[in-house]
Amino acid sequence: EIKKDFNYCIEELSSLCKNDINYINAIILEKLNSNIPLVHEIASYLINSGGKRLRPLLTCCAFHMCNNQTNKEQKHQYLAAAIEFIHAATLLHDDVIDKSKNRRGKLTANEIWGNKTSVLVGDFLFSRAFQLMTKSGNVEILKLLSDTSVIISEGEILELSNDKDPTINEDIYFDVIQFKTASLFGAACQVGAMVTNVQQEKTEALKTFGANFGMAFQLIDDAIDY
Repeated sequence: EIKKDFNYCIEELSSLCKNDINYINAIILEKLNSNIPLVHEIASYLINSGGKRLRPLLTCCAFHMCNNQTNKEQKHQYLAAAIEFIHAATLLHDDVIDKSKNRRGKLTANEIWGNKTSVLVGDFLFSRAFQLMTKSGNVEILKLLSDTSVIISEGEILELSNDKDPTINEDIYFDVIQFKTASLFGAACQVGAMVTNVQQEKTEALKTFGANFGMAFQLIDDAIDY
């Protein structure tokens, strides 16, 4: 029932932000291009494998909540695409570390193309994300997303260092999902507000909402897995 209600809410939000999501998808497709055919093949396989674009959707929602004028240049869309690339890159790296064979009912990239190639394509997606970040022209946004990328990496290392440890406690588990999942959700909401130059207290409130949303999302996702 929780998953059903969640999917309904996402569908409603996606409908409200339909134009944004369509443009973000176009940006993503453009930035997946590479002179190396294998890079494009693997990145496209992952990006187009059925994800809900949840993090970009939250960026768009935060933007429209805070924006009180019509901007000809929709910088939030480039940031939303950057966040999706960061997310996709972490999925590639996670699947290699976890030796995963399936994701969303499909074979993982590392299962098809191997670990080395998957890691390098993940690095490519991270690089594309940083290219898109610069579109905002805002150093604070660039710093936020750079810092968030570091936090995600720390979360991956923390999880790995406690892998198969039967003594792991609740605090460590919450630290892992805070770093790996909630931090990007929080940043997704925060940058959507920051690009409108709204007051800092509102950007912080949206960051908190996003982080809490991310924690709840991961808890439910892990519970469903078990």
